[in-house]
Amino acid sequence: MKPASLAKELRQQGIAPEEFAATVAQLIEAGWKSIGKNVKGLREQHCRTQEELAIMSGGKHGVSVRTIARIESGEQISEESLRAIAGAFNVSVDDLKMPVDPPDRETMKEIAAAQGCIAVNFVKVKVGEDIVESMNGAQANMFQ
Repeated sequence: MKPASLAKELRQQGIAPEEFAATVAQLIEAGWKSIGKNVKGLREQHCRTQEELAIMSGGKHGVSVRTIARIESGEQISEESLRAIAGAFNVSVDDLKMPVDPPDRETMKEIAAAQGCIAVNFVKVKVGEDIVESMNGAQANMFQ
């Protein structure tokens, strides 16, 4: 449909073209934020840093760390970069676009164990003893 025809159709239905454009822009922004959450979630599930993901996505000729940071913060990136990131995780671009709920704690622990790393819950601490307590008995050294 041509833009003029769309504007006419919107007016006939009582919708201001400007409002429609703003709504579409909000939907697009929400979509990129969802993709960013999915990329960050996959990266964390695989115990990878942004730097490691950049290498996984093609190294020097792949996606830069800056681009990964941008997508994780909800900014739009090129379709080519999105394909490279999807390929790094062996998923489809459509998988990255699907809104997903974050895995629960037990699932995160299982995923982390399978990847040879640990899932860490972040807690606010004031003193070294709080750190030891938050580690649930894990051995730790306290530094002054």
